[in-house]
Amino acid sequence: MSIKPTLAEEFDQLAEEYTDKIRRWVPHYDHLVRHAASIHVEASSPKILDVGAGNGNVSMTILERCSPHSITLLDASEDMLRLASARLSPSVEVFNVKSFFQEARFESCQFDFICCSLALHHLVVDDKRSFLMRAHDWLRPSGQITIADLIIDKQDSDHYRLLEEWEAYAKMKGTTEDEWKHVMEHYEAYDRPDNLSTHWQILQDLGYVKLRVLFKQSKWMVLSAKKPS
Repeated sequence: MSIKPTLAEEFDQLAEEYTDKIRRWVPHYDHLVRHAASIHVEASSPKILDVGAGNGNVSMTILERCSPHSITLLDASEDMLRLASARLSPSVEVFNVKSFFQEARFESCQFDFICCSLALHHLVVDDKRSFLMRAHDWLRPSGQITIADLIIDKQDSDHYRLLEEWEAYAKMKGTTEDEWKHVMEHYEAYDRPDNLSTHWQILQDLGYVKLRVLFKQSKWMVLSAKKPS
């Protein structure tokens, strides 16, 4: 398995076996998905935006918990969107948006809930801020955003220990040496995680309220915040 020249192509090549691979490659993946889908909004039939939707695992979990008006799937991978839409469309109205999420544009107050699962770590800090500013605009009053991700700066003193724990987990789950090499090449080429204090500062600066950590295991976390009512 070789690293692809664009992030979209990276995920296109993973699409058909995505869930199997991601469960072996990402510690606590099922917990991250479950908490990313922790929707607590006032709307009885919410409009949802799934950022970095992948093959639809988070949206499928949301469907187990509520009856959305619609789900908008945002992903740069056409193959991922095809798979996610096929899974979801029998149960809910689905809109596919093929785009890198930092380039996406939606109307103000369009969504009640935005989930970002293993997505924001692909952005440098200024792009994270820009995206979260636009997401704040897209949310309706009292709307909620969740962020499931690796939350650590690569320059942090405990980053090396994280990598050791991560490799041990992946290999314990059956990840081969070739696969692990690919994971680390991807991590080096495409991933720009930031620490918790950076996420909190951005969210607070942009006017989000009710900031919470819904799940935390080592540096794998799910954050939640709301737009004021």
